Amino acid sequence: KNILLVLQESTFLPEALGKDLEGSMDGFFKQGELAGPLKVHVFGGFTHLSDFAIQTGLPHSTLTGDRMYTSKTLPGRLDHTLAKTLKNCGYETTVIHPISRSYFNARNWYKSVGFDQVISSEDLGHEPTRFWSTPDKVFFEAARGIAEQVDQATGKPQFIYVLTIAQHGPHDTKGDPKEEYLRRLKISAEAYMDLMQTLVPKSSGARPWIAAWFGDHRPH
Repeated sequence: KNILLVLQESTFLPEALGKDLEGSMDGFFKQGELAGPLKVHVFGGFTHLSDFAIQTGLPHSTLTGDRMYTSKTLPGRLDHTLAKTLKNCGYETTVIHPISRSYFNARNWYKSVGFDQVISSEDLGHEPTRFWSTPDKVFFEAARGIAEQVDQATGKPQFIYVLTIAQHGPHDTKGDPKEEYLRRLKISAEAYMDLMQTLVPKSSGARPWIAAWFGDHRPH
């Protein structure tokens, strides 16, 4: 099966803001067979450490030395990662992330942990210095396009890892920052649900997808 994994930075249940789930957000948070709380190892920032944990299965707190900057200190030193394991099983591996290819050594980090293709915000024509202004839909559309290209070119099973950042601060608005956060969350939820609809195989012979997403730290 193909695998889609999505890390949506700064995404959490709106109930924490005293808001009920409604509309697309209800389906977004409750869709799938398995849903529930997930422990992350950061607070208020450092999503690259959540990224490290999902790729290695290790929290950064188990390390010594300069453990806050794993994407800079560990490339070339990790033999067992999620992407490498899937690659050894015959998967084509792609990561699509919303920041500059040089930010936190992103391109070198992802190549070192086993991704065949690394797509950054610059590659999608977006300004990496205002990364929070890029909606999730941009990265989901890129994932859809990559899925079609790889399937036609190689026929291999695919592992696509997408990171998004639309819920990240600042939430600079003339109104309530909480309402601005919820506005972005609703847009992201709709984009994800749309992706789920379009990734469903259109023929019985098509390779099915397993999809999962998880949220990260709350914004400042």
